[in-house]
Amino acid sequence: MIRFVLFFLFISFFNLSRSFTKNKLINFQPKVIYDKDNRKDFYEIKNKKIRDLSLATVALFDSSSLKAANDAETLFKINAYTLKDSYNLCSSEKYLHQPAAAFCTGFLIAPDLIISAGHCALDQSDCENIHFVFDYKFSTKTQKQIQIPKSSIYFCKELMSQSDDTFLDHSIIKLDRPVTDRKPLKIRTKGLIQKNTKIFVMGYPSGIPLKITKGGARVSKVSETSFLANLDTFQGNSGSAVLNSKTYEVEGILVRGETDYKYNLENSCNLTNVCLKKDNCSGEGIVKITSIKKEIDNALNSKKSDNLIRNDDNCENDIYCEADDGENYFL
Repeated sequence: MIRFVLFFLFISFFNLSRSFTKNKLINFQPKVIYDKDNRKDFYEIKNKKIRDLSLATVALFDSSSLKAANDAETLFKINAYTLKDSYNLCSSEKYLHQPAAAFCTGFLIAPDLIISAGHCALDQSDCENIHFVFDYKFSTKTQKQIQIPKSSIYFCKELMSQSDDTFLDHSIIKLDRPVTDRKPLKIRTKGLIQKNTKIFVMGYPSGIPLKITKGGARVSKVSETSFLANLDTFQGNSGSAVLNSKTYEVEGILVRGETDYKYNLENSCNLTNVCLKKDNCSGEGIVKITSIKKEIDNALNSKKSDNLIRNDDNCENDIYCEADDGENYFL
C-alpha cells in the first residue's frame, strides 16, 4: 500500500513538473469551465467582426517553445507537449492533441503596445525573455500543425507599467516594432461596467492555440477595480482581453479564477473542473481596464523610456491606486 501511494505521488509530481518545465508557468493562476464548455477555435467563429478582433490577441511564449522550421529561420514550428501530456488529461477531454505552448495571453491596444497580466511579465529582464507570438491559431478544421512566420514574432522593448498586485494585476509592454497587419482593440475609456453585462474572452487556455469563448457569459459581481464573470478560462488565459458583447470594447484583463482540473482517481488522469450553477463558484477574476486608465494614457503618450510605472509603489493620494486591504475587492 505504501509503495502504491509513493508511486501515485511520484506520477502526479512527474506530470505536473513536465508542464512546469516545458512552458513558463509563473504564478499559477487557475481558471475553470462554467456549465457548458463554450470555447471555440478561430475557424469555428462565423462572426467576421469577432475573428478580426481576435487577430489582436498575442500569445506569450518562452524561446524553447519555438523551433526554426527552415534554415533561413523565417518560419517557426511549435515545440511543446500536447495538452494531454502537459496536464495528464483523461481521454474524454477536448483539444487533447493540440500543443500547449503559451504561458499567458496579451492583446494589442496600439500598434506597438500590448496589455497582459502583471504576473506574466514581472520586470524588464523577464519581459525581454518573452516571445510575443501572433497568429497562434488553427485557421481551418483540417489544419494539423501551426507554423509561425518570423514577421509574427515580436519582443519586449520596454515594460511601461507593471503590477502583480491582486487589485491591479496588469502589464503594459512596448514591442520592439509596430504591428502593422492588424488593428488594436478598442478599450473602454469612460463609464463603468454593470452587473449582468454580456461579455466574451479571447486567449490561450492551458497554453493551447487561440480559443474564443462566447456564449452566455455575464458579469456577476462588480467592485472598485475588478469584476467577476462565468467565463470558461484556464491558466494560459491570464492577460486575456475580456470584451463587451455589444460594444466590442475591452472591459478588463482576465487574471485569476477557479481550479482548472481535478484528479480522477479511478482513471488516474485529470478532468476539467466544471462549475454548475448549484456549485456557487466564485467566478473568474477580471481587472477593470478603466482601473489602469492613467497607466494606459501614460504609455500611449510616452516619448521616453526611462520611467517604469509600478502601481504598487507610491500610491498614496493617487486616485488610480487602491489600498491593499481587500475591502473593495470582489465584494
